[in-house]
Amino acid sequence: MPGTPAPTPSFAEVAGLAAATSAALLWACSTVLYGRAGARISAPWLNFVKGLVAGGFFVVTLLLLGRPIITPLFDKPGSAILLLALSGVIGISLGDTAYFACIRSLGPRLTALLSLLAVPAASAGGLVFLGERLPPLGWVGLAVTLAGIAWVVAERPAPTDEQPRPRGQVLRGLLFGLAAAACQATGALLNRGVVNEGGFDDLWVAAWRLWVATIAVLALLPFVPRRPANITGRGHFWLYLIPATLLGTYGGIWLQQAAFARADIGYVQTLLCTTPIWILPIMVLAGERVSARAMLGSLIGLAGVALLIFSSR
Repeated sequence: MPGTPAPTPSFAEVAGLAAATSAALLWACSTVLYGRAGARISAPWLNFVKGLVAGGFFVVTLLLLGRPIITPLFDKPGSAILLLALSGVIGISLGDTAYFACIRSLGPRLTALLSLLAVPAASAGGLVFLGERLPPLGWVGLAVTLAGIAWVVAERPAPTDEQPRPRGQVLRGLLFGLAAAACQATGALLNRGVVNEGGFDDLWVAAWRLWVATIAVLALLPFVPRRPANITGRGHFWLYLIPATLLGTYGGIWLQQAAFARADIGYVQTLLCTTPIWILPIMVLAGERVSARAMLGSLIGLAGVALLIFSSR
């Protein structure tokens, strides 16, 4: 009715939105830190070590909270367990490896911006495989997202930049970024199809997907041509990796699950996609030049993501 005041958000809803914003901020910080750690070892090895560290944290947390670790494997339908495992292999094993490779080629800022492509990729997957419909406003959001990202990626380096990236390196980074977005979107679709049925503990699902993904990466490591040198004595490597794992893989995932449990999914998804915005001041503090075009293009991409998310509600 006209004149009726909007309902006041509950404390749980506000806490959920705060958790989503915090998760995006933590992912921005961890992306920068992973970029520093990834300069020392290859992307598959970085993904494997990250999985071991974060997986250990998840197991300890499950034990401290008294939640089951093994019994869900036998209490839940086998098909659901396998789908969750497959989502981890595609979204984390392949997706995170491609994400780390993109960071090595393009840097944290452009990699975080390309990660926005996971949202339209997931929408396209839902359109093709799940029979979902994309309304006209959703197509507008898709076009705006792609335009914002393309505008930033096509920006030529300033003449004052010391070492502009070679064209081949940029192309390789773009391919890795596209692959990461496609894999993460596919993993999210498989995950959503199982978790939406209910009955799964969010923390256990995160731990199960991460451990399966880490084992899958381990199986691929013998085929990785370049192996890292001894990293046990590299203090700087662990100085970057441990905080990145705690902030992004462990804390970010937990805050993400908390946000989905408390607040509207549309608002949560939009806030989770603000990582490219948060990463801009972090890069400035780290001494990197960030152009006005990069800032505006990131905002345009985020606006397109918001349109895409809320058009399907």
